[in-house]
Amino acid sequence: MTTEQQRPAMERHIQTAIAAILVGLVGWIGVSITGMAESVARLEVKQTVMQRDIDKLTALIDDGVLPQTRLALDTLNQRITRHEGLFDSIWPRLREMKERIQAMEPKDANRWQH
Repeated sequence: MTTEQQRPAMERHIQTAIAAILVGLVGWIGVSITGMAESVARLEVKQTVMQRDIDKLTALIDDGVLPQTRLALDTLNQRITRHEGLFDSIWPRLREMKERIQAMEPKDANRWQH
């Protein structure tokens, strides 16, 4: 009689443990699905923002703003190149003037140590 009473009690304990494991598993699956749903929602928002940015850039290209900007940059690059060429022609003259000044100054005047 004792084994018959213990057996249903043991079965109830096992059933309770299995039920607890199943409830925990279902809860974990629910939390995982919720996390994935949030990730999908964030990705959808990012996709929407990126699509809006692409639409803006496309509109800029269609309006001709980007080609105008490129033209302005090309003009600036040409000016920089021209000014660099001017500086390249000035440096030898500056060196020559420095050498002339050094030749006229006394040897102990150390102004041109650079």
